[in-house]
Amino acid sequence: MDDNSAREKLVGVGGWLALLVFLLMIICPILLLLRAMANVREAAILNQVLFGANTQSYISSSWILGFIAASVSIFLAYRLIAARQWSSIRIAVIGLWFLALMPILVDFAMKAAFFTDVADYRASLVPNALRAAGISCGFSVVWTAYLVMSKRVAYTYDKPA
Repeated sequence: MDDNSAREKLVGVGGWLALLVFLLMIICPILLLLRAMANVREAAILNQVLFGANTQSYISSSWILGFIAASVSIFLAYRLIAARQWSSIRIAVIGLWFLALMPILVDFAMKAAFFTDVADYRASLVPNALRAAGISCGFSVVWTAYLVMSKRVAYTYDKPA
């Protein structure tokens, strides 16, 4: 197969690139909003122990964080579909790492700030945040490698030489 026919077959959002777009457009936003819902449920349980105003602030902040992260994920998928420029890949890579780390770090900081009175709970924050960050970073490593090394991505988004 010569280079032109290979290029024709591999141009467009298909294969693994289509899977990434599907994950960013549908699955990631659902998972991010489910995580926000779990955070709200956890805060409601802590509210029974603490009876503090911080609980309501945390609940509001958690929903806002979830919606922002879900919006970023949808934007990344849209950008990969709509703009066939190499800058879309750069934005996607940066966005993947943003989604991998920022929601976890912000949620960790909010929990540490809002729920200072529960020592046992605070002790579990670091291991939980590290586990979540490790899983998210693994996702980002795999997809970053794909976006940078894939022939389909290079052909579709006109990778500069």
